[in-house]
Amino acid sequence: MTRAAVLLLVLLAAGAAPMACALKDAVFGRPCVLNGDCPEGYRCFTGACVPDDFPDDQVDAGPGEPGADTCDGATVLSLGVQVQGTTGDAFDDGEAPCAGDGAPERYYAVDLPAAASLVARLTPTGWDASLYALSGCGAVDLLPDTCTDDPDDNYAEEVLVLPSVGPGRVVFVVDGATPAIAPVAGPYTFVVEELDDCPVGLQRVGPGCVGVLATATMTTARTNMTATLLNDGRVLVVGGRTGATMSTTTSAELFDPTDDSFSPTDDMLSDRARHSAVLLADGRVWVAGGVSGDDGVYTAIDDAEIWDPATETFGTSAPLPSARDLFTATRLDDGRVLVVGGRDGAVTHDDAWLFTPGGGFVQMAGMLTGGRFGHTATLLPGGDVLIAGGRLGADSITLEDAERWQPGTSAFVPAGYGQSRGGHTASLLTDGRVLVAGGFQRETAGDTVALADADLYAIAEDSWDFGPSLAQPRLFAAAAHLVDQGVLVLGGDADAPLAAVELFSPLDDSWQRVPALTTPRLALAAVALDDGRVLVLGGDGGTGSELALDSAELYGFAE
Repeated sequence: MTRAAVLLLVLLAAGAAPMACALKDAVFGRPCVLNGDCPEGYRCFTGACVPDDFPDDQVDAGPGEPGADTCDGATVLSLGVQVQGTTGDAFDDGEAPCAGDGAPERYYAVDLPAAASLVARLTPTGWDASLYALSGCGAVDLLPDTCTDDPDDNYAEEVLVLPSVGPGRVVFVVDGATPAIAPVAGPYTFVVEELDDCPVGLQRVGPGCVGVLATATMTTARTNMTATLLNDGRVLVVGGRTGATMSTTTSAELFDPTDDSFSPTDDMLSDRARHSAVLLADGRVWVAGGVSGDDGVYTAIDDAEIWDPATETFGTSAPLPSARDLFTATRLDDGRVLVVGGRDGAVTHDDAWLFTPGGGFVQMAGMLTGGRFGHTATLLPGGDVLIAGGRLGADSITLEDAERWQPGTSAFVPAGYGQSRGGHTASLLTDGRVLVAGGFQRETAGDTVALADADLYAIAEDSWDFGPSLAQPRLFAAAAHLVDQGVLVLGGDADAPLAAVELFSPLDDSWQRVPALTTPRLALAAVALDDGRVLVLGGDGGTGSELALDSAELYGFAE
């Protein structure tokens, strides 16, 4: 299939009368080899004549045959084959019977030899999409109950389920939604599959059906807490902000995966949120720093304590060298804990320290090239620690650089980078790379832009590559590994807390929208359990007098 054939996709136009498909004009899409093969005002682009001002990225990447003036010109798909495309103003030829009147459109068709149940998935990147299905070429041919445009999430994946259609041709229309709310054009992936035997709410991924499997309730509503997987498979949940005034709390609780229940454990000695918690080599949990206070008036603290699973109680530990929150604490291969950066009010720390269990802070671990807080720290194979992104100063300006701490020299060395971001996630992949995803960018005070961008750091090469973008921007999300399928990025915030979940597969460096959480949440926690499920808990729900959530969800593969 040539690009010229792709450019000759027909475009539906809806109205009271049956829709007709028509080419842009008599020249657009004409086969060519050189620019001289096209008339004045046109150029030759990948084998077809296009207007001189036609944007190169507005070309449908899916296969298709040219049509005349019928819907036979829609791109014909095979079931299960994913295509990528880009809508744009150049293709705005029709009116929509469902949504997006006057918005860009794309058309796909599936030919069914017999009746079948289908599911179509449209995953837009950074724009507001709608999706609908037709049995022919006219507005009167709109299939019942087949208009989908998520009203709660402008950037959401649109999923259209057709329980029984065919035999014959089914035409799917990829369209924009409401121009006043969000962009209505951009890149996307689209696939039509035969509906499988997954239970309602679950989706086929790799070997099984994935989604929310169960829900549970914590003993305390909380956000900005920590959740630490213990050696016995339980999860220790500590601190956070709670209540109508979002006060920091001393409370802690345990999640037991054998019966999916939460139960209280010993209270901490100090209330705290935005702290760090690290599982030590001996099975205890070290909890340090953070802020204390309520109603937006929080003070950084320096004290630390240790929870002992043998007694299920907290005891004192050596304090941090100075008060700080939003720092990172990473357990090294030798059992020590590397503490990096953080802030104390308007002061951003540029120091790093090594904590030795039983010995306290006995050694400074070097100085960052600059102060940072709200960054990520990833322990790499071989013992180095990758420090990426973060923020600086009272205005929380995001940083674009990364550093790599080397245990042999206790020194930080530059590790490149390019995208300025904070509030992101970082995950070590099994193939020797680190996935950095989402977050936000702030270059001036108050100017915050949510990011869908993702980057991939190759550990051995010490280099960065631009990865595929998330389907939608999100900051303060959580990330966790889903068995051997890849990395889940859950919740977060675009314009409001999100329930949306995306799965990154390192096999083909792709994102896939998977079933959403039952509750939108940001500043949540997610822990991959020993049984293969992911515990998703707490966070900020964004509504009501008490923003902190007490709900939890178990995400993973159904048995």
